[in-house]
Amino acid sequence: MTLGEKLRFYRTAERYTQGTIAEMLGMERSTYTYYETDKTQPSIQNLLRLARLYGVSVEALASEEYVPLGAEEFLDSHEKRTRDRQDGLHDVSDYHQRNVCQKNEKEKDKK
Repeated sequence: MTLGEKLRFYRTAERYTQGTIAEMLGMERSTYTYYETDKTQPSIQNLLRLARLYGVSVEALASEEYVPLGAEEFLDSHEKRTRDRQDGLHDVSDYHQRNVCQKNEKEKDKK
């Protein structure tokens, strides 16, 4: 499990937003978002602050072998929600496309 996945797990378990955590750390929300998406890694100081905030050791955050209890189920459900949301966007796009085609056909029929 990556550091970013653990940060997302602990943050949501505590019901914090990314903005709240970023504010606590004195940074932009986008910077913290990069931590959760594994685009960047926090500094040692921020890693220590995050470990204290979530009540875990730095080793627990940094070690890919350590998986918090319930984290795998959380990530599975998160991935499912993301897929469902993306599928929903495809459905909306298909719906929109059909309606645009129908509208264009009606306008052609009027002419």
